[in-house]
Amino acid sequence: MITIKLQLPLIPLICTILSSLSVCAGAATALLERQDYNPKPNARPLYSESGGPNSRDIANRPTKDPWETVLFVLSDALPGFFKSRINYDGKSDDGAKTVNQVTVMAWNNDKHMHEEVVVSKDHIEGLDDEADDVPWWPESLLESIRQSNPSRSPNINSLPIEQYMYLFTGRLTHSISTSGLNLIVGELENQKQDNPAMVQVEYESKGEKMIGRVTSHADGKLKLLNYQYETIEFDEHTPDIKSYTLYMFDKHVTFPDES
Repeated sequence: MITIKLQLPLIPLICTILSSLSVCAGAATALLERQDYNPKPNARPLYSESGGPNSRDIANRPTKDPWETVLFVLSDALPGFFKSRINYDGKSDDGAKTVNQVTVMAWNNDKHMHEEVVVSKDHIEGLDDEADDVPWWPESLLESIRQSNPSRSPNINSLPIEQYMYLFTGRLTHSISTSGLNLIVGELENQKQDNPAMVQVEYESKGEKMIGRVTSHADGKLKLLNYQYETIEFDEHTPDIKSYTLYMFDKHVTFPDES
């Protein structure tokens, strides 16, 4: 039998080595734990590649609630109007991809004036943690009117279309519902302003509704742009129509040229 005798000076060295291995093992375990912990990246940009409010950001969203419909139409017609109301530190296009807080000029219906409202991306993502890389400028506008109008906050996701048009812009609106198209076209021609308007079409047999932005109204015909960016034409002879509902701004409403 072979006997190995350890010299006393070697014992502290062995202990040191074993201790180091234990520390390394602990560090490796911690590293693996950190690698396994992969929280969802905060990747939502304020804007898409367009660098500002864009109706296609709305068209590509999975939902089409009334407030989203309004922003689809208004941002298609007035992108500069909304961009001028959303401000943040650092005005470069790259900054919009990483910006975490904006100051929105929102309409306060109680005071009948615009006021600044601070909205953070963290708050927006807390309301909808399923969104991934969807631009969050639409939610920043919705959240701003929620904060500015606490009396409407409980129902802010389900207001009538004309109320969203008013709250998002601070401009007076009205609606007209009729089974005949001539009244709709006549009201549009009487407006004398090239303001954005939308029409909801309800079909008789299908029980379905579609809504689109008014792109043309003349000679008794109406053209609407839908979410698929298709232009659909209607006239008095279009079959299967139960009703038309026009949503528009009042006659003397104007918007600044901020294109």
